[in-house]
Amino acid sequence: MCFKKIKSFFNPPLADILMNDESIYIDEGYFNKGLKGKYLLSSRICKEKVGTMQRQIDKKIYDLWDNDLYRYLQKRMRGGVEKNQSFEQLIKNIEKKGFDPKSVIICKHRSNLIKDGQHRAIYLLWKYGPDYEVNTLHVRVKDKLIRHKIFPFMKKKN
Repeated sequence: MCFKKIKSFFNPPLADILMNDESIYIDEGYFNKGLKGKYLLSSRICKEKVGTMQRQIDKKIYDLWDNDLYRYLQKRMRGGVEKNQSFEQLIKNIEKKGFDPKSVIICKHRSNLIKDGQHRAIYLLWKYGPDYEVNTLHVRVKDKLIRHKIFPFMKKKN
C-alpha cells in the first residue's frame, strides 16, 4: 500500500482515467478543455448542497444566485425575456428525464468553486432550493510537474 502511494506521488495518473469511470458522467467538451492529458493529483466524489456552491468570473467569486443565469430563471417566470436556447434545452432535458446523479458537478479541489456544471447547479438551486444535494467531483490537476523537470524519464507519454 505504501509503495502505491509513493508511486502515485512521483508518477500520478492522467485525468483521462476519469472518463473510464462508469459511476460518473463528465461533459466531453469540458473534459477536452480542462482535464485531458493533465495529471490527476487528487479526486473525490461527495454530495454537496447547491446553495454552498460558487462560481469564479474574472478572479471574483460569486454565489450562484448572484448570476445572470439565475436572474434569467427569475425573469423567465414573469415572461417577456429573450430565450436562452441552450439553457432552455438543458432545462427541458432535466424536466423530462430528471436530474441524473451520475452527471457530477466538477469543483475545484477542497472548495465548492464550480469548474463545470454551473448551468445545472443554478437550475437545481432555482427549482429545489439551496439545500438540494448533488454529486460533486472535486479534482486537482496539473499540466506539468516539477518532479518531471528533475526526473524527465518519469513523464508519461500521451
